[in-house]
Amino acid sequence: MKELTCNCGFTVKDENPTVVEAKMWHHAIQDHIDMLKAMSEEQLVGWLSETHKKIGLDREKLSN
Repeated sequence: MKELTCNCGFTVKDENPTVVEAKMWHHAIQDHIDMLKAMSEEQLVGWLSETHKKIGLDREKLSN
């Protein structure tokens, strides 16, 4: 089971890491759009990298 928890306490759990990521993006866009808009590209990339590590999602493998 893969799991991510937002700083606000919202938690997503699923066996599929891609589903976890999609649900967390949906949450972030719906509930934290102003924060996302304020983040730099570097901050977003860093956040995504950490998120992928937490749920075991390897983007390089998905793109091949």
